[in-house]
Amino acid sequence: MSTFINLLLNFFYAFIATMCFCILFRCPKRAVPYAGFCGALAWFTYLLFLTAYDSVVGATFTGALAASLASRFISRFKKMPITITLLPGIIPLVPGAGMYFTMISLLQEDYKNAVYKGTETLLVATAIASAVIIAASIYNLFDSIFNKNRRSKKDGSVAEGEE
Repeated sequence: MSTFINLLLNFFYAFIATMCFCILFRCPKRAVPYAGFCGALAWFTYLLFLTAYDSVVGATFTGALAASLASRFISRFKKMPITITLLPGIIPLVPGAGMYFTMISLLQEDYKNAVYKGTETLLVATAIASAVIIAASIYNLFDSIFNKNRRSKKDGSVAEGEE
C-alpha cells in the first residue's frame, strides 16, 4: 500500500515540478496543466517500469513513450503545438544527474566510473529520442488509418479491401 501511495505522491510532485518548469519558460497558460500531466505521466511510467524491471534505460524509454503519446493526443484535441506539452513532459526524464556525475568522475580522474556513467547517460538520451520518434510514427500510422476510414465514409466510397 505504501508503494502505491509513494507512486501517487511522485506523480503529484512531477506534476508540480513540470508545471513550474512551464511557468519558468513562459509556456502559454492554457498549456501548463496539460504539460504538467505529460511530465507526471512520464515520471509515473518511469517509476512503474523501474520497480518492475530494474532497467533505467527501459524505464526512460517507456516514460518518454507515454509522455510523447499523451502530448500528441493533447495537441490534437486541444489544438496546440506538440512541443508545448512534449518538451516539458520529458524534462523529468532528462539525465542531468548522469551528465553531472560523468563530469565529476572525469575531474576526479575516475575514468572507469566516468565511462560507465557516460555510457548510461548516452543510452538514456537515446532512449528518450527513440521513444519520441516511435510515438510519432505510431500516432501517424493510426491517424492515417482512421482518417482514411473517415474519408471513405464521407465520400460514400468503399475503402480498399472492403469489397
